Amino acid sequence: MNNVDSLLKAIHDKNLCAIRSKNDKAERIVEPHIIYKSPSGNVLLDFWQTAGYSSSGGLPCWKRLIITDVVSVRILDDRFIIRKKEGFNQSNKKRYTRTICCVES
Repeated sequence: MNNVDSLLKAIHDKNLCAIRSKNDKAERIVEPHIIYKSPSGNVLLDFWQTAGYSSSGGLPCWKRLIITDVVSVRILDDRFIIRKKEGFNQSNKKRYTRTICCVES
């Protein structure tokens, strides 16, 4: 299973993931919520990061990565809830105009 397929599965099943991007010094523990295409054409992943590497600190918080920057994905056994109280709104058509995959309630 490639990284994108792993993320699609994790979003569908609401599983936490340990991911690493090309610029990360270590893994991040994340709750992947949505993969979508930006107006500029990049495919992006929005996730709630709970632990692990963060160059900006201040966890937990929302983060975004360009999907092609993700170099490894490990699906974890733990499950997550949709982070609506933390600001996730899949109906935000200004941001999510071209959704590829999104968690479902």
